[in-house]
Amino acid sequence: MADADGRTPLHHAACGGRADEVRGLLAAGASALTCDDARWTPLHSAASAGHVAVCELLLDASADANAANEAGCSPLHYALSKGHGAIAARLLAAGSDPTKLDRAGLSPLHRGCAASQLDAVRAACEALPAHALNLPAAGGSSALHLAAFEAREDICAALIDAGADLHAVDADGRTPLDLCPGDVRARLAARAGQ
Repeated sequence: MADADGRTPLHHAACGGRADEVRGLLAAGASALTCDDARWTPLHSAASAGHVAVCELLLDASADANAANEAGCSPLHYALSKGHGAIAARLLAAGSDPTKLDRAGLSPLHRGCAASQLDAVRAACEALPAHALNLPAAGGSSALHLAAFEAREDICAALIDAGADLHAVDADGRTPLDLCPGDVRARLAARAGQ
């Protein structure tokens, strides 16, 4: 049974963080792969809402950590953009692709930086391969470009410490330092040893 938006009882239980109901529905045969009309899976809902235990149950039931909804977003995109670092780390451990771009051309890390989610970005940096840190989004901007543009020195520092390239150029030929206010630019350059 699904509602008018194609959301099943499993979607609703996952979104509400009701682990016992999720466990019962899965035991009764509900599929962790089911999608609503917008292609959201129960794992998308649980990751977006920050329900770690429910994400664990769904992943144990073979939920697809790389499923893309209509916006092209995976559960990892939502975990990072909402600041759910523990869920992001678990999704990455389950094989979620950190280089997957959504329809706007943004990776999960780009989404986390754009939303200024320091803890989630730190968790992702610990689990991400180096090439994912410097992945360009649409327009050639790296996650570091986005954090620099927002003058988020703390996020820039976490990215630099993890190995993000301070010399990467976007489509307009600008480096992350070119996008920072002067005081932040000087501190980040010093941090990177320049």
